[in-house]
Amino acid sequence: MNEIKLLAISGSLRQKSSNTALMNAIIGLAPENEKAVMFNNS
Repeated sequence: MNEIKLLAISGSLRQKSSNTALMNAIIGLAPENEKAVMFNNS
């Protein structure tokens, strides 16, 4: 099966951002054939 690659980018720079928390939850639930990473520009 082909690997699916996703890049998640949050529009918020706040440490406690709900959007960033949601992205981290989605990344944690990604299936085995999906590689999801969050862009961190800090």
